[in-house]
Amino acid sequence: MEPDQRKRIDLAEQNFNFGLQSVDDVELTLANHKTAAADDSRGGGETLRQRAIHHIWDNAKNPLGAEWDWARRGDTKRARYRRWRSLQAWAKGRMENPPEGSSAEEKAKWRARWNGIRKIYRRKKIQVLKRILADDQVDNPSWGTRIMDGKAVPNWIADILQDCRDNGWPGIVISGFRDPDFSEQLCFDMCGHPTCPGTCGGRFSNHACPPSGDCVDGEGATDNSEWGTLDSVLQRRGHWDRLKNDLPNDRPHHSRTGH
Repeated sequence: MEPDQRKRIDLAEQNFNFGLQSVDDVELTLANHKTAAADDSRGGGETLRQRAIHHIWDNAKNPLGAEWDWARRGDTKRARYRRWRSLQAWAKGRMENPPEGSSAEEKAKWRARWNGIRKIYRRKKIQVLKRILADDQVDNPSWGTRIMDGKAVPNWIADILQDCRDNGWPGIVISGFRDPDFSEQLCFDMCGHPTCPGTCGGRFSNHACPPSGDCVDGEGATDNSEWGTLDSVLQRRGHWDRLKNDLPNDRPHHSRTGH
């Protein structure tokens, strides 16, 4: 037996509780996190995960249990975070699209059921995110952040802020990386909308590290105390072209774009 074939069979046996019928079924459900992460900036990672979710739902003997098992089997914290996030998006889509021909009462029950499932997936996603941010490995190149003043800060921003701190800035980081859903909720709390022009970018905020979500060089933002002094030190130290503020109504905020 060829090594690759043996590996595929072992893989199928390890994942038998998906309730699927073939090795190909199992392989599709894996939604390899490395490929997904590499493709996420183009939307490919989410597409791959959604394919897996739909395939499990259509083919597993116990679909909801299989979806749960798929999410918790991500082989890194980050992979699990992405899978729960994808399941949340899928459940939201089902919630918003009850079967055609349903009565008003049936539609209400459908939406209530799937909204409950969506909230469960969201809680699991946030739990994993908290584990990521509380990880003892302060320097985490695969995630692109490290802890500064108790906040997860993109490495490239932390380097600049540390240089500013060493050269006269007395402030601290107030806020760093934010989950996109949390960022959106902040806007609803501030202005009642998913975004607030000039003050809150919602899920598209630089705090959520778009487009990759990994807080690589150039992505991310922080809110900082003593921002007036920080602005002066950033300019004096030659960092203003990489980290600045361009929001007159949100002066503590700093990012590459300034907003």
